[in-house]
Amino acid sequence: MKKYNNIILDYETNAYSTHQPLIIWAIENTSGNILELGAGDGSTILLNSSILNSNRKLVTVDDDYNWLNKYSKLESENHKFLYVNNTIDSWNKLINDLSQDIWAFVLVDHATLENIWRVSRPYAMKKFLNCSEYVIAHDADLFPKIKTDEYFWHEYVPSIKPLPHRNGPSSYLLSAKHDLNKLDKSDFSAKIVELK
Repeated sequence: MKKYNNIILDYETNAYSTHQPLIIWAIENTSGNILELGAGDGSTILLNSSILNSNRKLVTVDDDYNWLNKYSKLESENHKFLYVNNTIDSWNKLINDLSQDIWAFVLVDHATLENIWRVSRPYAMKKFLNCSEYVIAHDADLFPKIKTDEYFWHEYVPSIKPLPHRNGPSSYLLSAKHDLNKLDKSDFSAKIVELK
């Protein structure tokens, strides 16, 4: 069993937690504020633990009151929760508003309805690449199949996918500000696996 900040990591056994190694890497390699689009078991508590006793801020956004309520006890001066209506227009308006700020990294894993996330997640990735050091895209294997006027996957390659052997939806690290080719993928994977 692996832990980080006393949080049990389950990315080796839970297909929905494949983004945990990338989240930990981003926590360790950035120092600014964090945006989480989509609350979840594999991310919200882990992200919250990273801002405790720090000046970092965390904003968690979701369109499902049940997910927000599940973690509402974590709300603090440094961790804010926002509800958004589950429509493309509502998500994209909020994304536009939030992209006016500067973020250390943004986790894109939002919208509960497929017809909304298929449009809004690629839109979010494109917007937040311009105002954050890194974007972590969860469920990223789905996106190469999506072509819209706003998004083409090849624009954001190279990306880092540190655990290609994992079952479950893949998660990618993307950046428009840093050359990800300079990261040694084998060292990156090894470093994540060794975290305790």
